[in-house]
Amino acid sequence: MKKIAVAIIFLISSSLHNTVFAQPAKTVPPAILKMRNSIDSAMDAQDYDLALKKCAALLKVSPTDSVAMQRKVGAFFYLDRIDECIAQTPKAFKEKDTAAYMLGYLSLQDPGANTDSATVWANRNKLANAGLRLNPKDTYCNASKAILMSEAGNTDSSYIYIDRSIDYAATETKPWARVLKAALYHDDNKNQQSYTELTSIIKDFPEYENAYIQLVQIYRSDKMYNEAMEALALHSKKFNMENEDKDLKFYILRDENKKEEACAVAKEMGTDNSYVFDEAVKMGCTWMYATLKNNTGSTYTYAVDYHGTDYDFILNRTGGGYNDNSLDFKWNMTSENPMQGTIKLTKAALDTAHSQMNEMGSGDIQLTNKTTVWISRAVFNELKTSGEAWINADGEMRKYKVATQEDEDNYAVSSFTPSINYNDEKGMIVKMIHIHADDDTGYQLWINDDVNNPQIIKMDIGWTIELTEVKE
Repeated sequence: MKKIAVAIIFLISSSLHNTVFAQPAKTVPPAILKMRNSIDSAMDAQDYDLALKKCAALLKVSPTDSVAMQRKVGAFFYLDRIDECIAQTPKAFKEKDTAAYMLGYLSLQDPGANTDSATVWANRNKLANAGLRLNPKDTYCNASKAILMSEAGNTDSSYIYIDRSIDYAATETKPWARVLKAALYHDDNKNQQSYTELTSIIKDFPEYENAYIQLVQIYRSDKMYNEAMEALALHSKKFNMENEDKDLKFYILRDENKKEEACAVAKEMGTDNSYVFDEAVKMGCTWMYATLKNNTGSTYTYAVDYHGTDYDFILNRTGGGYNDNSLDFKWNMTSENPMQGTIKLTKAALDTAHSQMNEMGSGDIQLTNKTTVWISRAVFNELKTSGEAWINADGEMRKYKVATQEDEDNYAVSSFTPSINYNDEKGMIVKMIHIHADDDTGYQLWINDDVNNPQIIKMDIGWTIELTEVKE
């Protein structure tokens, strides 16, 4: 389906699971009402075969029940039983215009599970053609045919159908059909005609909000960023939606490579919009990054999920430093059986250790050949120079590799963005190295990307620990 038109055709879409047109008010017997509710429950659960069985049961009791007749239309559609759907529609909706509208409506729906584009096209074409046979003037059937012809490369027919759709549309539907025409222009590389049509719609129907948004998106897709910003400002002012439009503003600025301005907008939005936040992380917006100092007196709180048992692991830096002769801290756990102790990471451990002590025992411990909470300089340098290192994080030495953005995007490894309460400022993150075991365990670590403070931010080795709060 074409890139812009696809965004338009589903604007009228809503769940058709339980679509029922207005019926004369009358008392429904409790038994019939119960059977109707059971059909709706099956439709809501997307168990359409069961819904059809329940419809059949109700029609045995009440052969003309409107709800059962209409639910069969939706069930047949979602089961890709299109011929039966078409045959059922005039039975369920007695008025030809209503039945045509329903078939046009269905032809503009996303079929969901069916991913065969040729089959989707053929089914939608069947529905639209059947609707046009019932009512050649139906707006949605003509609109659907316009899109179908465009997809088939028959642009002349596409424009004929969309003009019919506009001509036959009711006043409240006309701007929708005209926006679709603008999208078809754009997909046909008639960009100026697309801009002109959308601008004209805004003039003729100033309350039709979607025309403004489509103009913004089309300008943005054509890299006409100044025009996109002007159209967005017009929308914001007209509908008093400056705050709601910040996400679009961010994406336009990002696309235009105006990093500082885009980051400033993301900062205004904070962490509420996860998509913008994730993009801002990828861009490296500095406002959201905390630099961990690892100085004496600092407190670090980790959330632990140890095989289903949740508690906090809290450590307080008591002396030394990562680049000193030792790094010292005391710790305690808030588990059902609280424990506490102190740990001294010696210079030997911080220099060369490839093993970690990740399960604590009470008391005072000095580590000479293992680290904990931090990785050694040797491991950090290997990760940075060769992209891999041997680490024993769970009692077994494994090769860990640095994960790439592509690995995360392709779900080959987990994606994780920390949200740390840093000195009471919420939603801060840190720059990290993400590594994963080169085997089928799924073990992963995220490490502060700082040669002077490679602190573990999160670790998943069958159980997880994640830094959540920092006081420095």
